[in-house]
Amino acid sequence: MTSPINRNDLLGKQWKCLCGQTHIVPTRYVIIKAGALENLPFIIGQYAKHTDPILLVSDQITHKIAGTKLVEKLRTKYKNINEFVIKEKKPVADDRTADFLLSQINNEKLLISCGSGTITDLVKYAAFKKNIPFVAVATAPSMNGYASGIVALTCDGLKTTVTSAPAVAVIADIDLLSQAPIEMTRAGLGDLISKPVSNADWKLASLIKHEHFCDLPYKIVADLESVYINDAALLRKGDKKIIAALAEGLVFSGISMVIAGSSAPASGAEHLISHTIDIKSALNGVDHDYHGTQVGVATIVTAGLYERICSFDSRNIDWKETEKRCQRDKIDDIKKYWGNVSDSVMKEYDKKRMSWEDKKQELLSVVDQWDLIINQIKKFVWSKAKIEKALKDAGAKTDYSQINLTRDEFVKAVLMASTMRSRYTVLDLAEDLGILEEFVHSI
Repeated sequence: MTSPINRNDLLGKQWKCLCGQTHIVPTRYVIIKAGALENLPFIIGQYAKHTDPILLVSDQITHKIAGTKLVEKLRTKYKNINEFVIKEKKPVADDRTADFLLSQINNEKLLISCGSGTITDLVKYAAFKKNIPFVAVATAPSMNGYASGIVALTCDGLKTTVTSAPAVAVIADIDLLSQAPIEMTRAGLGDLISKPVSNADWKLASLIKHEHFCDLPYKIVADLESVYINDAALLRKGDKKIIAALAEGLVFSGISMVIAGSSAPASGAEHLISHTIDIKSALNGVDHDYHGTQVGVATIVTAGLYERICSFDSRNIDWKETEKRCQRDKIDDIKKYWGNVSDSVMKEYDKKRMSWEDKKQELLSVVDQWDLIINQIKKFVWSKAKIEKALKDAGAKTDYSQINLTRDEFVKAVLMASTMRSRYTVLDLAEDLGILEEFVHSI
């Protein structure tokens, strides 16, 4: 294979890409259709014998809607399959829960996750640590982690990205997914609708920070956009065709991260903002909204920020003010905002700190190739209006007040999000150009 575009051609394959790198997709099966659960016994048979111990992991809700029935049905063929139910009413993917799940796994040959974001991440992490395969049974089209090679794990209070192994198979039964709470489906739309903007961030980092970039991760799901964007209103009705397109986009968005070797093609500034909201909510002891819902709201902001940058005249940079701004130390701001997790944040922030001399040379290079940067960005990023309309058509949240934040809380989250991760995004460029704070306060 040289440059595969057909999604199914990617599964279980290794190939030399036109980008110069060799890509590997460990996921061999992706079954997205009505009645897909009927394929589960066959999938299990590819990785476990009839007598092998197998563990299906669920939470209280997914245990009731699918877990128990699946175990009972599978036990007719696989005698040693059992279910472990995480008892917390709202389980979280943190180091404590991950370690607890690991302690429950003994000699199992295969793990099955039955759930959405949290359960999938916990099982993915456990399977990676135990070096055994896992199959992901999706219960909601709410996030893009089913086939990704990373886990969003909260360690010492800070949400981090941990390398893991993707599911060997993903089963997304549209009959089951169409029964998911509508807010979870809307969250999936919010997560997926960020992809054009996050790819713009990835391209931006390649142009300014010289990171490796490959356009294949975006291309493999681009054709689905017209389905779930133009007909987003049908998500309100539980339309199975739209849900199937959304689920396929989410699953292959996860695979796009595997191809890229990082979360870059599916996670940019908008995800940093959502992670910031998550962490601050935990520090303040309050609940936060679905990750994808927050991502959708944040994507409206970052798309608007890209529009502001595209209209910016780089000849108007005030270099004296830029020097003052870039030399200003953020340590006190970080300690004040991040509190108990500020030490962990500083480890990430330190990776992107630069001397003024180095930053000036970088910005001079940005100005020198300004037209090229803008033209490349425009190939990916969507308009703020298009993103907002699609979310509204689906009945999804589009405003910070709808995700239980005050204006001040949301503004601070946007301004501080870039400090929590070393990744270079539109937030960093806007701050360097001196337009971030002005833009955010205009929201």
